[in-house]
Formats: sequence, structure tokens, C-alpha cells
Amino acid sequence: MNRPRLCSVFLLALLLVPVFTLSATSITVPNFSFESPALADGANNTGGDGNTTAITGWTISNPFNTDNGVYHPMAGFTSTDPLPAPADGDQVAYLVPGSEGTASITTSASLGNVGASMIYTLTVALGNRSDQMFFDNGLYTIDLLANGVSVAEANLNGNLVAHGTFTDLSASFTSPASGAVIGESLTIRLSASSGFSNNEGIFDNVRLTATPVPEPSSLSLIMLAGATLVSKLKKKLRT
Repeated sequence: MNRPRLCSVFLLALLLVPVFTLSATSITVPNFSFESPALADGANNTGGDGNTTAITGWTISNPFNTDNGVYHPMAGFTSTDPLPAPADGDQVAYLVPGSEGTASITTSASLGNVGASMIYTLTVALGNRSDQMFFDNGLYTIDLLANGVSVAEANLNGNLVAHGTFTDLSASFTSPASGAVIGESLTIRLSASSGFSNNEGIFDNVRLTATPVPEPSSLSLIMLAGATLVSKLKKKLRT
């Protein structure tokens, strides 16, 4: 058999074998894009233009500053209504940690329990405003928590997000087949730290997925299926 035909066989096999792989399942995150409470452009609530100091489904923790909540931007990003991808919708969660330390928001209710042999992936869109409330001097942290203890964490410096845009940050945790962590309650914590009083951390489009870890037997079956498919295709091409 000539080389071009052999390459075609392997390419076809590679396309067909992933059918046997396991797919990720989305876990519902309440108010994942912070569209609640709904605010109109220019709404004047307790936090100022377009702000509110409460976030549906989330608990705010900031001992240094009360200016935290939901915001419906009228400017500060390359687009509004809707916001630029990977943000979702028209509103964001914002935290102003001040010069004293760290502010955070945590999902108020459990998102489910840790399952055995699962890969959990948390992804969050982080923003950086293009006005005087930029986050260039800040640090973003996202955590997946099991019974309040971080099992996956990722950090990103605010100056790595271009002004007026959003970028995704992900953190992953692979649960063991057994152990104390199995069955513990999952929650999410999003944090902003800064040494400057006017830096504003921006969060949006919070996503959480769970993917089963393939058992060794499943991996063997996938490899066997691929090898069998290649063998059959090669024989067919010889005839």
C-alpha cells in the first residue's frame, strides 16, 4: 500500500476513535453571568451608577470596602449590551478590594458533591476596564472549594488582561477514586487583591464542568477499538 493511502487510513481512524471518549457535563452555577439583580444602563443604586451591593446566588466578603456587587457597564469595555466574549450578557460582578487586601465572592449554595474519579474544571471570564478603575495593579484568584477548602486554584495578574476586554482563566481538580474528599460540598470562590484603592476586579461567565476519568479498562477498549479499526481498513485497502 502506498504512503498517501496509509496516511488516509490513520487520519480516518483518529477521527473515529474519539467517539468512544467520555464527555464533560456542565454543572449549573446560579447567576453565572451576574444578570441578577437586573440593572438598566445608568441605574443609580446604592453603589453608584449601575451598581448594587447584592449579588443573587453569591455571598460577598470584603472587610475593607462596601463597594462590591453587580454592575451594568455603559462604558469601560470594547462593547456593552452585550459585553465582549468570553464575557456573557450585559452585567458583571465587581470587587473593589481597596489598598488593604483581598475581596471575594462565593456561591451561596452547594453546587453538588464531589464524585469519585472526576475531572472538575472551573473557568471564569476576567475583565480589565479601560477607564480609571482598571485592574492593572491587581491579582485575580479563582478557587474550586470542597467543604470550604480549596482543591483547585488559578491566579492571573490584572495587567495581563488588555484594557476593555475579558480573558478566560481555568483551574482543574481530579478527584481520587476514594477518600475523604468524596461527597464533600462543591462551591466556587472568586477573589480580587490589590494594593491600590481604585482598582476594580471584574468577573463574568462562571462555568464548571465535570468529566469522568476513563477507567484503565475503558482506555484499553479505546486503544483496541482504534487498532482494530486501523487493521480492518488496511486489509480492505489491500483487496
